[in-house]
Amino acid sequence: MNAGFASTLTTQPVFFEPPRKRFQNWQKSRRPALYIDPTGLIASADQDARVLLEYGPEDEIEPCFFSLVHSKNQYQVMRDVADMIVHGKHAATWFLRLRTGRKRWQWYRAYAINELNQPSEAICIRLSEATPER
Repeated sequence: MNAGFASTLTTQPVFFEPPRKRFQNWQKSRRPALYIDPTGLIASADQDARVLLEYGPEDEIEPCFFSLVHSKNQYQVMRDVADMIVHGKHAATWFLRLRTGRKRWQWYRAYAINELNQPSEAICIRLSEATPER
């Protein structure tokens, strides 16, 4: 056996970092967020979300989140939210169209996080504008 090769072997266990899950860092990052209650009403929206959704500081956001969601995206969104409320589903991701403050449809990526058992008692929906792929 080659002495140089043997000296490079180690008996220490090697730990590999598990692969990152898709959208894992969305929860920890600072993204525009809407908070909806179990009835689907928007409990709050941070300033970044208002800007992203094209609402001015004085503009009122439609109180029901589902009325902002395009009809072709509503089934999936409502089903995932219902699963969060009834079955405790932890998270969901969507690529959906939302109606903006300027009354136009815009594509967004959304990551919904179930925080119903936390002090906020809401579902946090983190948003980012979907950019067209080139």
